[in-house]
Amino acid sequence: MPLPPPPANLLAQIKAKKSSPGNQDTSSSGAPKPNSLLAAIQAKQAAAASVNQSSSNNKSSFKSKSTASESAVPSDKLFIYNESKESFQFNLIPHHTEPKLVENNNEIIVPLAPCVYRMTDYTYSKKEPILLSRCINKLNVLRCLLRECDQLNILLEGRLSPPRGGTIEEDELGKTRFMELLSNCGVYQKISELIIQRCNAVSDRVAMGNNKGAAAAAAAGDDDRLCIPKVTVDGLAEFLQTIEDLVPSLNLAREEIKNTQ
Repeated sequence: MPLPPPPANLLAQIKAKKSSPGNQDTSSSGAPKPNSLLAAIQAKQAAAASVNQSSSNNKSSFKSKSTASESAVPSDKLFIYNESKESFQFNLIPHHTEPKLVENNNEIIVPLAPCVYRMTDYTYSKKEPILLSRCINKLNVLRCLLRECDQLNILLEGRLSPPRGGTIEEDELGKTRFMELLSNCGVYQKISELIIQRCNAVSDRVAMGNNKGAAAAAAAGDDDRLCIPKVTVDGLAEFLQTIEDLVPSLNLAREEIKNTQ
């Protein structure tokens, strides 16, 4: 038996359905057509770009705050104390963090910040404030650094003073307690070089003028004695005094120790 003929308007209905607005963005399987897929990808990319921009702005803001914190220390000061955070902020510009030689009095300057960071077990590269509590815990080490610096100067003066006019070798210098304390502070090599150079210069000068006149002038306190280098940890004595001022019990304990000895 032959099938009945389709309705006369069936083909027109199918064409009208395909061309309707609701079916323009989907295929017969229900999947988005290329134009719709491209729009979705572009929307996701725009959202990701917005997130990245926000993250970048946050990092920039954090960096700006960090820089502002570092620059809060006046240029003529080595450190300041922040009472609200109970911590020390150091001046980390190169002028205050690099070893140097003061030519007019042969003073070799050891920068304070790298030493304090190392002695208190902070990472210098992070440049974060150092808590007062940590400084108190490491106070004996900091005091030891100051004391051993004085001992090194006594050694240099005794070794180099006329008429002996000796010198000090690098190996011997490296075995002093002061240089051992500096070994992990990032300034050891430069300080060692400055001391050796100045010691050799003094030794040569004494050897060239090693006669009764030069020795007598030196013994009388003439300028020849000023050739002997003196090592100083910049601002360490002031830093230790600041800690004791902030914690009066430390000074009280020091006095009690003196009275019992």
